[in-house]
Amino acid sequence: MFKNNSAKLNILTNLFLLLIVFSLVISLLKSISKVNNASSKVDDAARKLAKLEGERIDLEEKLKEAESEFSIEKQIRDKLGLAKEGEIVLVLPPPDVLRKLAPADRIEEESLPDPIWKKWARLFSL
Repeated sequence: MFKNNSAKLNILTNLFLLLIVFSLVISLLKSISKVNNASSKVDDAARKLAKLEGERIDLEEKLKEAESEFSIEKQIRDKLGLAKEGEIVLVLPPPDVLRKLAPADRIEEESLPDPIWKKWARLFSL
């Protein structure tokens, strides 16, 4: 009887240890999954950061260009219509109005000269 109880106890101990190991493996797999998800989120955030950094650099360059004397003068000329002393300002209508005002392009058809017999026929038909 002692052997039988000892065997049962041994089986129960093995099952309990197997259950604990199984629980630990499942917990480990869940942790690995969470780490992978966190890693992908970090990678996404790094990509967004790099993109935003590039946009920031572009915007800083545009700001420097907009603050330049040449750009300010160009905006004054284009938007306000002002000119330097002695300059003549020429204001043209919009492109669609210009197209309407311009003479139409004549499309010339390519034609061969009349043959000699037609020229003689015209000469004698008068």
